[in-house]
Formats: sequence, structure tokens, C-alpha cells
Amino acid sequence: MKTEFRVRDLSIRLIQILVLFEVLWAAIFVVGLTFKWSGLTDQLTSAFFGAGFCSLILIAALAVLNVTTNLNIISRSVALRSEDQTLPSDNQKRYWPILLGAGTLVILVIGALSLAEARLYRSKRAEAESKIESIVDTPLLTSVLETIKRDGKVSELKNLREAIAAAIQSGERVSLLIPRDLKGVRAYYELTGWWWGGKDEEKISTASLPRFVPSVNEADDFREMLAGKIDHFSLKAGSEIRSFRRIVKPEGEIIILIDTSRQYGDRKFSS
Repeated sequence: MKTEFRVRDLSIRLIQILVLFEVLWAAIFVVGLTFKWSGLTDQLTSAFFGAGFCSLILIAALAVLNVTTNLNIISRSVALRSEDQTLPSDNQKRYWPILLGAGTLVILVIGALSLAEARLYRSKRAEAESKIESIVDTPLLTSVLETIKRDGKVSELKNLREAIAAAIQSGERVSLLIPRDLKGVRAYYELTGWWWGGKDEEKISTASLPRFVPSVNEADDFREMLAGKIDHFSLKAGSEIRSFRRIVKPEGEIIILIDTSRQYGDRKFSS
């Protein structure tokens, strides 16, 4: 029964450590809220609930293990006193099937979660791409291209962006990437749903729109899209999707971006 005693003692020690961790972690959280630590409080809030929940799961699992071990010790002690039963000898190898089963279960759970996440990503990507594709050949997009070509007022373009967002039910997740030629170099400037950078009566070419710079993960696909090798691509950004579609017509060129991480009603000023 040496193995059972070791498991019981180890589980008790781990429970004590985790309970102490919960107490200290809660104390830090309370102190942070009391003194309103700048920046740190928000981080602690997320970390507290995440780490605390995981610790509670571990404590519950260890408690079940401890109770089960104690019951096994009692059962084997009764068997020792019984003349009609023979106590099986400890065999360390018999624990390998249990460990193998637990490991297999963990792998199955992780695999199931990964499969679900992959299916969710495909669903979000297909939805974003279909939304953009639904407006490619519409008069609304033609109006956008014509407004950019004649260098209309930025207020006109803002209204058209909102009309596009309403048409595909994407709110402020939709951005328009507008091309500008600067000394022979083509750059793209982003008009978002929360942009404010000057007077609405300004011309599009003089409006202080932020320059769009693709992320490291987007850079290669973005270059291929500008080169005409592809006309669209989508990438995973955390648990969200960023979907790009380049549209080139006789009226002009534009790139439409849908970023699903942007929330409806999110009013931030672009830098």
C-alpha cells in the first residue's frame, strides 16, 4: 500500500498549495481593485478568473483522487485482516494503462477542440468572403469607385461605406482601402467606421486617412493580391477573421476589408 499512501500524501500537498494560491491570488486582486492600479487591474481581472477557474478544477480533481485513494487504502486494509482474501502485490506497471488512458483522453479532447475551432474558422471565413462578394457587381460599389475617381468629398465616401456595411450587415467591421499614388509609389489608406481626421467637406485625396500597413502574416498575401495573382484572401487573427477583397474595374480600384474582431458601436479614433 506504499503507492496509495504516496498518492494520498501528494494529493493533499497539491491541494494545500493550490488553496494557498487561490487565497493569495484573491488577495492580490482585492488590493489591485482597492488601490486601482493603473493598467494592471484589467490584466489581473482576466488572469484571476482564468487561473482561479483552472485551479478550482485541479482542486476538485485532486480531492476526488484523494478520496478514492483513501477508500482504496481502507479496502486493502480490510483485505489484510481477512483470512479469505489475498492482498495483491504492488505492481508499478499496472498504473501505465491508467496514465495511457488519461493521456489518450486529453489528446481526444484537444483534437475535438481543434476540429471545432477549425470548422468555426472556415465558417467565419466563408461568411466574410460571401458578404464581400455579394456587393462586387452592385451599383453601390460602382458609386464608391466613381467617387474616388473624381476625388469627391470624404463625407460622400463615408456615407457609401456605411451603405455597404448596412447592405452586408457588418457595421463598423468594414473598411475601405483607397489607393493613392505618391511619387510613383502606390499606397493604400484606410477609411474605417470610426474615422475622424478632419472636415467632411475635404477631398478624399487630401483627407488625413491613416495609411494601411499589412501585418507580418498578411504581407505576403497582400503583395500577391496587388500583383494580381489572387483577388482575395482571408487570415485568422486570434479567434477572428480578417478578409480582403481587391476589386479592379474601369471606374477604378479599391480593397474591401472585413475584420470580425471589430465590435458594433465601437467608436475609436484612428491614429
